[in-house]
Formats: sequence, C-alpha cells, structure tokens
Amino acid sequence: MTTLIKAISSSAKCHEHNPDNLKNIRKELMRRQLGKCPITKRDLRAMAATNVVVDHCHASGVIRAALPRAINGLEGKVKSLLLRWGGCKTDVEVVAMLRGLADYLELHRTPQTEWIHPTHLSPVEARAKRNKKARAAYAKKKVK
Repeated sequence: MTTLIKAISSSAKCHEHNPDNLKNIRKELMRRQLGKCPITKRDLRAMAATNVVVDHCHASGVIRAALPRAINGLEGKVKSLLLRWGGCKTDVEVVAMLRGLADYLELHRTPQTEWIHPTHLSPVEARAKRNKKARAAYAKKKVK
C-alpha cells in the first residue's frame, strides 16, 4: 500500500511550491486525469480554477480526484440519498444500487409496457395547457 501524506490546505506564500499543498495536488490530479473529469469526461482545464475541487472520501480522508464543484456536490448528495432513502448500508451497496439504477434507466429508454401515465402531457398538450392558463390570466387582468 502507498504511504498516505497529509495535504496542506494553507494558501500561505511559504507553501506555494510545496507538492503537498492542496492547490498543487489539484493541478497534479488534473495532469494525471489528462484534464478530464473522471465522471463526466468534461475538460477541467476549460473551467475556472475555483470551479475545480479536490474530492475526498469523508470516511477516510483519502483524496480521490479533481472534480467540477457541482459534480462533487452531486456525488455527495446522491450518496447521502442512497444511504438515507435507498436502504444502502455500505459503499458496496451504494455502487450496486447506482449500477442497478443505470441498468434500469438504460433498459427503459425503450418502453417496456404499453401504458402512459394518466397525468403525462405530450409537448403539444403541455404547451396548449400553458397557453390556456396564460390567456385566462391575461383576460382576468384585462377585466380589472
């Protein structure tokens, strides 16, 4: 196993060139990742430095990768929801649930049943409903 090194989060000038400084670790991770987000494959180099963060495991503290700030937040929220509402107890169960969800969504890109939900509106129906509501609101305002 690799020896783990505690990172330095200081922005002090004396730590500017320290390879264990969080800012330098982020740059090194981006280099190792070939500038790509490991989740979305987006180009991290095209993002402002403040929008690229160092993701870490909250249980162990181990740094995992450089991610876009929003994706890092999404990862944490999804994991929390799976632990809280999905019945998952471990990281292994979280990964299995995500794989199951991905398989489910992929399968259902093609309809698997013959029914449509009763509250569903096609884009044309939804637009007609919005227009009707807007006309009613306009007419009501005009009367006043």
